[in-house]
Amino acid sequence: MTIANDCPAVNWTGLLLAGGQSKRMGVDKRHMVSASLDGRSLMEHAAALLASLCGHLQILVAADHEANLPDGFSAIIDRTPGQGPLPAISDALQQLQTPFAVVLPVDMPCLDAASVAAWMSSFENHSRETAQFTLDASQRPTFPLLIRQEFRTSLAAELESGQVRLFQGLRAAGAVGFAPKCDQADCSNPSPFLNLNRPADLERLEAE
Repeated sequence: MTIANDCPAVNWTGLLLAGGQSKRMGVDKRHMVSASLDGRSLMEHAAALLASLCGHLQILVAADHEANLPDGFSAIIDRTPGQGPLPAISDALQQLQTPFAVVLPVDMPCLDAASVAAWMSSFENHSRETAQFTLDASQRPTFPLLIRQEFRTSLAAELESGQVRLFQGLRAAGAVGFAPKCDQADCSNPSPFLNLNRPADLERLEAE
């Protein structure tokens, strides 16, 4: 993994999503080990990426997954299991102590730290948006999700209205999509935005 910088950004909190039930994969994705990740688990790989980028680290987990957290990460417990990550993200933002946050799931192992660092810098220094999610090559919404602290107010309001679907709720709260150019990311195969949801996704990763 490329290390983005020698000094993680103190203005940023890294939020790692690790509370999913992994139903489509059939096993707990957090502890899946891939040869393409030098024998590390998906959670270990994602945690190392965020630790290289951010001065503050949190992990969003289910209540029964609080043990064996990555070093340096504090836990945010998902109070509404089964409703997707949006409520847990909102809970984490209510406790946010930094001006910015970047949200990543454990199951996107092809993201490059240098690319994510560049997107964070652009968002912090050049964007006026309160939140920005990524659009993949097919214009589908995905992660990373970049957030300013003030976004937590509008997101909490959306949840109060009953909205829990992830990207619909983010859009309704004011988040916008960002499509990085291929020169801003490693666009080789597999896609940097490959999401490991099913066994076939893992097979694709291992085949490369």
